[in-house]
Amino acid sequence: MRLPSGSRRDGVAVTGVRGRGVLERRGGLDARRAVLFTTGLSATLHLLMADSLPLILTPDSGEYVRGAVALRDGSGPWVEISRTPGYPVLLAATFALFGVGAGGILIVQNLLAVASCALVTFAAARVASPRAALAVGVLYAVEPWSLALANYALTETATTFAVVLAAGLVLGWRRPTASAAAAVGAALALACLMRPAVQSLTPFFALAWLVGADGTPRRRVGLGVALGAAFAACCAPWLAYNASRGVHGLAGASGTVQWYGAAMAGLVDPEAAPDERTREVAATELRPGAGDPEVYRVIDAAGAYRSLEQSERFGVWARAGMARRPLSYLGAAWDALRWQLDVGAAGRPPMYDELRFFLERLTWDTHDPPRTGAPNFQNPGRLPKPWAFSVAWHGGVLQTYMRAAARSPLRGVPQLPLALCALAACALAAWRGAWPLALVLLGTIAFVLVHAALLLPVARHAMPVWTVWYVAAAYLLQAGDGRTA
Repeated sequence: MRLPSGSRRDGVAVTGVRGRGVLERRGGLDARRAVLFTTGLSATLHLLMADSLPLILTPDSGEYVRGAVALRDGSGPWVEISRTPGYPVLLAATFALFGVGAGGILIVQNLLAVASCALVTFAAARVASPRAALAVGVLYAVEPWSLALANYALTETATTFAVVLAAGLVLGWRRPTASAAAAVGAALALACLMRPAVQSLTPFFALAWLVGADGTPRRRVGLGVALGAAFAACCAPWLAYNASRGVHGLAGASGTVQWYGAAMAGLVDPEAAPDERTREVAATELRPGAGDPEVYRVIDAAGAYRSLEQSERFGVWARAGMARRPLSYLGAAWDALRWQLDVGAAGRPPMYDELRFFLERLTWDTHDPPRTGAPNFQNPGRLPKPWAFSVAWHGGVLQTYMRAAARSPLRGVPQLPLALCALAACALAAWRGAWPLALVLLGTIAFVLVHAALLLPVARHAMPVWTVWYVAAAYLLQAGDGRTA
C-alpha cells in the first residue's frame, strides 16, 4: 500500500477528503519515515526477544503443535471441534520451512509482531498526522504485552497481525476495485480462521471499507459482493470440513465456552448437571472459590470440548444458571469486561493475573519444582521431538524489562486508557462524518463486549483489538493538535 505524498497547504500535506486522513510533512517527518522508524525500533526489540528469551509452551501450545505435526504428516485428526485451523496451519508452514522446533516459531511470531507495529503506524498515519502516528507506533513497539506474547506459542500474535492487517486495509486502501475488496475479505477471513470470535467485528470492518470506498451505491453493492465472495471462498474449505464432522460454522463447542465463563463466575448449579457422572465431578470441584483448574476438571471429565452433544448440554446448563440469577450474571459480565481491560478485581472470578504472570514467566531461568522436559515448558503435554522445543534463557536487557514491567504499578501500557480512547475517538469520528474509522472502532468495542457477555475473564483475548486502539489514540492526538482528520 503506497503512502501518498499529498499536496501542500499551510505547511501541511493533506490527502483525501474529510474523514480520509491527514499526512503532514514537517521538519522532514512524513508518514513513510514514521512507519520506517517504528518498524526499525520494533524489529530491534523483537530480534532481542527471539535471541535472548525462550519460547514458552502452555497446554494450549502443546495442542497446537501436535495439530500442526498431524497436519504435516497426515496422521489423523489435527484440530479439535472447538478450534479453528489458522494457527495450526501457520505452525505447519513454519515447521515445513524451519523444521519442527521452537526456533521457527520464535522467528515467525516475532516477524508478525514487527509487521503489526508497522501496520498500526500506517493506519494511524491514514487518520492522523505523522507525528501522532510516530508517537503511537513507538508506544506500541515498546509495549510489554505485544513483546512478551510473541514468545508464547499461542494465537494472540498471529490473530493480532490478521486483525491489524484488516484494519490497515480498511483505513488505508480505499480504491473501489474488486481486488481491494477481495483483499479486505481475505484479511477478515484470515482473522476469523485464527480465532472465531473475530466474527463479531467482521461486519463492522466490511461496512467500514464499503462506506469509505468511492463510487455510486450500485458500485458499492458490487464491491460488497466481491468482498463477501472472497471471505466465503477463504472460509469455504474449512466450513465444508466442519460440516463433514457435524460442526456448524467455524468452530463448535460454543456451549462449553459459555459454561466455562458461567462456572468461573459461580453461576452454575452442580445439581443441574446433564448426567450423573458430571454431577458427581461438579459437586466435588465446583465449591465456593473454584477457579480455572477446578472448572477444567469438570469439562475434561465430561469431554465437553470434544463432544458436540456434551457441549450443547453444557450450554443449556450454563444458560439455566444465568437465567436463574440475572443480576449476578450482569455483575459477572462487568467483572469479565474489567478483566478484558486488564483492571479486573482479584478473586472476581478466582483466577491469577494472567498478563502479569506471562511477563514474569519470561524471567524464570529455572522452575521450582522443575518442569518435565525443560524450564520453558508450562505443562504442554506430549510434544514431538521435545528436545527441539527446549530453549535456554540468556537473560539480558529484555528480561530485565519484562521483570520491571511485571512488577510496576502500570505493568506496561494500560488497556483501560486505550479503551477510553477508542470510545472517544469512535464518537468524535462519527460526529465528524469519518465513518470508516468510527465503524472500525465500533467493531473492536463489540469484540470486547462479546467476550464480556460470555463471561470470559482472560485479558489476552482482547489483544487483537487493543492494538487497533492505538490508532484511536493517534486520532485523538490529531484532534488535540487542532486539525481535522
